[in-house]
Amino acid sequence: MRMGKSVVGLMFTCVFLLTACFTPSEIEAKVGFLDVQKLVKESKLGKQATKEIEKLTQGKEKEIAPKLKELNDLKSLVESSGTKMSEAEMRGKVEEFQRLNKDYQRLVQDSKEEIARQDRERVAAILKKAEEVLVKVAKRDKYLMIIKEPNVLSYLDPSVDITAEVIKELDSLK
Repeated sequence: MRMGKSVVGLMFTCVFLLTACFTPSEIEAKVGFLDVQKLVKESKLGKQATKEIEKLTQGKEKEIAPKLKELNDLKSLVESSGTKMSEAEMRGKVEEFQRLNKDYQRLVQDSKEEIARQDRERVAAILKKAEEVLVKVAKRDKYLMIIKEPNVLSYLDPSVDITAEVIKELDSLK
């Protein structure tokens, strides 16, 4: 039991000596928070990327629209003229519809994947540039650490959010 009291006393002595050696400003740990989603959404680069993705999406929708019309037209034809067609004609139209539907679904899936890939690439490029700015801001303003993952926090004082400052610095880059 005596040994335990000695260890505790030694720990208190070490803490006291360490705090006595440093001024309060030297032991103050400055922590910041960066809202990555806000950075991507509100920065000039993020807004430009959003416009590019919207343009790509509209282009893909224009590419898909004729296939959908062709599919719907064939469906309407089969539904309206189905009783007038022979069994062989009906089977042929159904097979054609299934083939067109399969092609349409593939085109839609490929388009979604292309849009998602382009979006990921643009976000990665923004985050790469933002990382350089973040390090610059952290060193300049003497932050000990910057947290980017909000899910690890239970509470975040708004005063530690440096997102606006990083966006401003990022937007000022040429």
